[in-house]
Amino acid sequence: MTLAETQQNMKKWAAYLAVAIVVFYGGRFVLRSGYTIIRMIWPEKVESPIAGFGMLPKLNMTSIKLEGNPEYILELPNSKMPNFPDRQYVYKISEPLPNFLAEQDMKNLAEEMLFPTTYVKVDDATFKWTDGNRARSLNANIVKRDFALETNQDRIATIANNNTTINNVDAETKVIQFVKSNNLMSGIDSENIFTTSVVSDIFIGKIRESRTATDRSKIIKVNVYRNIIEGDNKFPVLGRNPRDSMVSFYVTNAEEPENFPIVNYIYWPINYEDSGKSEYGLSPITAVWQTIQQGNGVISYLRTENSDYYDPLQTVNVSKVEIRDVYMAYYEQREYSPFLQPIYVFEGVITTAPEEGKISETGSIVIYYPAVSGEHVQQ
Repeated sequence: MTLAETQQNMKKWAAYLAVAIVVFYGGRFVLRSGYTIIRMIWPEKVESPIAGFGMLPKLNMTSIKLEGNPEYILELPNSKMPNFPDRQYVYKISEPLPNFLAEQDMKNLAEEMLFPTTYVKVDDATFKWTDGNRARSLNANIVKRDFALETNQDRIATIANNNTTINNVDAETKVIQFVKSNNLMSGIDSENIFTTSVVSDIFIGKIRESRTATDRSKIIKVNVYRNIIEGDNKFPVLGRNPRDSMVSFYVTNAEEPENFPIVNYIYWPINYEDSGKSEYGLSPITAVWQTIQQGNGVISYLRTENSDYYDPLQTVNVSKVEIRDVYMAYYEQREYSPFLQPIYVFEGVITTAPEEGKISETGSIVIYYPAVSGEHVQQ
């Protein structure tokens, strides 16, 4: 083969290669475009959420009233809502039933807290232990398995004054250890605990939020929460006040049993088995935000910067609400409800309306809104 013939053949193969490349990529483009057009005309069928528990009961939520007509502003990155799924699990809550084991567990807990073995049976479900030497009492419901430990305020002041300070990290660690060692939560929930703390003081015989200390004091309130884990996502379980958990401990640096002078415990076990959960369709977050802007959200927390954590949540005249975080959580009621349902949570900052003789204040706000679509909820 001559050099001229070789060059001629190379040109032919180069032409064939160019045509092949054009055909290959052109074909891919046509196929992709065609598939897109087909899906626009005949979209893939998306399975509807199962809603296996039927119609759900309406959440029992109480809202704090706002005075005025505030402006709602979205202060998120790019002023855009996070992406939320179109469905979410609803979980069953195990129904509390009386049994001998629950009664014995509560007696063991009272013994662990160094109460006398004698008790008063108030009714079939309620037991009461009294420790007169330490001015404290333990009231427990063996059916609902909730309990409250109370200590006289004067005694708490004495305990706090007679002991050194404790820092919030140590206080939270002590509480988590107590919860786990006494099996106060299920194994799954125990592994997904998280806590917050309120550094406090005793002022004129009352527990108040500390205005000086930030991480240690004579008494610290520890709120105990749990996350529900779904894949890579964590969803906190919140009650009617997101800053006041239904499981909480007041912690001092005293020896046992006065290291926990106050304990509040209401806990509903979640059924995490496949039979204990079912997917439900959610309301679109854009529609929910419009509802919030109209002032129809459930205000679960509202506090100005100068108010005290332990003060009752009060009505405030608000001129502006700036939402800075939006996420999904689960709502837990104080009284038994058969299902744990998801909610949208809007957190932000408020600005109060100026009043005669007073300047505007800022503060914090948390707003709830049920996430499950209304078509699945009893009205």
